[in-house]
Amino acid sequence: MASLTIRMNDDLKQRLHAQAVRNGRSMAEEVRQMLREALMHQQPSPPAVAPEFYGTYPCSANNLTSPKTGES
Repeated sequence: MASLTIRMNDDLKQRLHAQAVRNGRSMAEEVRQMLREALMHQQPSPPAVAPEFYGTYPCSANNLTSPKTGES
């Protein structure tokens, strides 16, 4: 399992601790659960494309013409 260190102010840490206690979890498990829930509802992002490739393909945002007709 990977490790991550997060720095937060005391108020946020106290609120996280209180929520973890209410849910019967450690703070680390509470954060993991919060991340699972937040990320589960997101669609995967398409791979990043380098700026020099923008406009290279007919379907790019910079070139909305049809590849067969050349019309928009």
